[in-house]
Amino acid sequence: MDYLVLFDLEANTPTEYNSLKFNEVLELPAVVLDLKNNSLIGEFQTYVRPTIDDRIPPFCTYLTGIDKKKAYYKSENVKNPTFGEALN
Repeated sequence: MDYLVLFDLEANTPTEYNSLKFNEVLELPAVVLDLKNNSLIGEFQTYVRPTIDDRIPPFCTYLTGIDKKKAYYKSENVKNPTFGEALN
């Protein structure tokens, strides 16, 4: 193996398993490592706008630091991508 891609996804985790219908990814960060040269090749990070359930529980914000504004907007009037858009 020459390269390794690492992801550290953050999702809208509830305090109770049944309080949200789905756990959606809220942040998609990744780094690409060159294992032969022991070096960082690239990195990527974006917040992801939820589309199934727009609630972000306080417990999730406490764990991740991601609140509704951070998940939805890059800047004023510029929305973050959905998960599908972020993968493209």
